Amino acid sequence: MEENLKNHIDTPNHVYKAMVEYDIYENSSDIEFSGVLDLACFISSCKITFISFIEDDFQCVRFTKGILPSDSPLNTSICKFTVEQKDFLEIKDLSKDERTKVIFKNNTFDFKYYAGVPLITPQGDIIGTVCVLDEQPKSLKTVEIAALKTLAIQVINNLELRKKNREEIKSRLKAEEFSNLFNSSPDLFCILSSDLNILSINSAVYDIMGYNVADCMGVNISKFVYRDDRQSVIDISSNNLKNK
Repeated sequence: MEENLKNHIDTPNHVYKAMVEYDIYENSSDIEFSGVLDLACFISSCKITFISFIEDDFQCVRFTKGILPSDSPLNTSICKFTVEQKDFLEIKDLSKDERTKVIFKNNTFDFKYYAGVPLITPQGDIIGTVCVLDEQPKSLKTVEIAALKTLAIQVINNLELRKKNREEIKSRLKAEEFSNLFNSSPDLFCILSSDLNILSINSAVYDIMGYNVADCMGVNISKFVYRDDRQSVIDISSNNLKNK
């Protein structure tokens, strides 16, 4: 699924890796963030809004309303000024602002108004922006600016939750894979505590030694070893646990 979506959006690998971390190539993310886009338009009374992701001086406009998704070098995007400012940025008239004149040069301005808020992770990294655009020059009220900032925080919270869920799913699948291999092996395997008591043992213990799994739990491994070999097994097991 991820490969198909990667081809569909056609973003470079370095952007793709960052976006995968937050699980936003999944179709479910479109539905989740569509409400954020609607709310941004409502707050700002702008017709166009988008959520972009930034990495290695490259910007991927992933979630949009009123424009199509796209990707481009960050230095050709208005959002670069939001990233540099590290805070809310408003450009009331793009056609008159000296910064945007450098970006657009002799091109016509399809939009006149821009406002953006950086997406800042709990670690302090800027990973993208929440932005609004409009065809007419304008200026947001203080309460509207505060609402957009709150919306950006909500986007980060949603992203962090998606990341956590993705990590939990990967961890669970890894645990299930280990459990399947552990329990299906015809060889005897066990997991020991620091004092060499059995924490887990696979079902091969019955075929090899005639014990049920439940009877082995919590029993010291030395109980399953001939008396003459116990110290050697304890020494080997202890060393392995210390060096794991």
